[in-house]
Amino acid sequence: DLSAPHINRIFVYTNKSLDAVELKACDISPGGALLHDREWAIFDDRDVFVNAKRTPAIHKLRTEFTPDFSQAGFHTGDSDTRWFELQEGAGPISDYLSDFFGYPVQLKREIRIGYPDDRDASGPTLLGRETLEAIREWFPPLDSEALWRRFRANIEITGADPFWEDHLYGRDGVAFRMGPVATLGLKPCARCVVPTRDPVTAEIYPSFSKILTGKRRETLPAWADENKFTHYFRMAVNTRIDPAEQGKQVKVGDPIVLT
Repeated sequence: DLSAPHINRIFVYTNKSLDAVELKACDISPGGALLHDREWAIFDDRDVFVNAKRTPAIHKLRTEFTPDFSQAGFHTGDSDTRWFELQEGAGPISDYLSDFFGYPVQLKREIRIGYPDDRDASGPTLLGRETLEAIREWFPPLDSEALWRRFRANIEITGADPFWEDHLYGRDGVAFRMGPVATLGLKPCARCVVPTRDPVTAEIYPSFSKILTGKRRETLPAWADENKFTHYFRMAVNTRIDPAEQGKQVKVGDPIVLT
């Protein structure tokens, strides 16, 4: 029923902090994440993430992947795409990225749950299309698609009221299904500096965090669990999927059903 809440789009961010890959369907990984989401991440020589929270320069790096995720292409706006075989190891890619950042970095892989910001909530993040349509008035001249790229959620829901996804968390978590996949909604996703920046140019949107914090507080729907808001700079829903769901698949059109 496409008039009820359902999956509208699915995205994985195969390399943490870099571009999204849009999919029509996605398997659940051995650890309960979307397969290939944040599967690779960049680390410095102290084994610390090199990500968009840390360096705005990463916004200038573009990535793409072959359909089987066996090859990755990297480029900047003024360079040709360099393609690498991922299955042969990350050495050549690490050399390329070290040249880009100007200091030694290494690309690493984690295939079970990837490298989420919150390892206790390693399932996909969900955000409503209707929510984005509502909040774009807070951030002129950004449209809903520009906001989607800033929030970097995995699953876009549609067929519901604005902020409907705030039904999907509570004190002890909220159980729901995405198609055949049993999922637990945990909390509204705390945001970092990344949504305040243009995802391509890294230009800061003035007062983005202040606007979102204030408007989120003012418009929080009655169905949202306010106890989950230690602060209001939050958008989208963090989830957990039991590893027993491994191998099941979510796909565009799947209903989102509270259980």
